[in-house]
Amino acid sequence: MPASLTLNNGDLILTSPFNRGLVEDLKAQIPYTDRQFIPATKQWRIKYMWGTDVASLCKKHLGQEVSVPRQMTQANAGPII
Repeated sequence: MPASLTLNNGDLILTSPFNRGLVEDLKAQIPYTDRQFIPATKQWRIKYMWGTDVASLCKKHLGQEVSVPRQMTQANAGPII
C-alpha cells in the first residue's frame, strides 16, 4: 500500500502501511495537540502546517515520495460564478 496525504476539513490525513519508525518519529516530532490517530481507519489526522515534515518522514521510513495537497484559499480559489 502506498502512503498518501489527503485533505479533510483543513487537516491532513496520512494513510500508510504500518512502520514502527514512522510512528515513533511522528510522535517525537509532531506535538500531540497537532496529531490524532484514528483507530477505525488506521490513519493519522495531522495539522496542515506539518505537511512537509510528514512527507519527509514518509520518504525516510517508507522510501516513498508523498505530495502535500494544496489548501484552497481565496487567492487560488478562482472566480465565483
